[in-house]
Amino acid sequence: MSGCVAKWDGSNWSALGSGLGGGDASGTSVNAVTLSGSNLFVGGRFTTAGGKVSAYLARADLAGGIAPTLTLRPTSTGTMLVSWPLSSASFTLQQNPDLNTANWVTPAEAVNSNDSIKYIIVGSPSGNRFYRLFRQ
Repeated sequence: MSGCVAKWDGSNWSALGSGLGGGDASGTSVNAVTLSGSNLFVGGRFTTAGGKVSAYLARADLAGGIAPTLTLRPTSTGTMLVSWPLSSASFTLQQNPDLNTANWVTPAEAVNSNDSIKYIIVGSPSGNRFYRLFRQ
């Protein structure tokens, strides 16, 4: 199996994400592995992990790393309600006017909450506005 790191589901091995890459003249390898909570840490000869720059050390979230649901709903006043579960404390809301750039920023609108959700209320934007939940 390529990528130097895999997961076992009880029956089969499969690649863990897109694996590790880079390395040196000796190749790509994993020399150390440790588990802390739901985080798997690996160290070795590699310069990328999951397609991102990660020289010699990488972390994988084995709890699934699944982002909570982000909901966008128009309101009766012509604004937009952007909401996500209150229990998603390790995520922050970000926005970007263009999906082809890395210009993700925290929205200017104040974050409110009630018993189950966090939310912002957005007026009609001029142009595009994309949202994502980003794990801190």
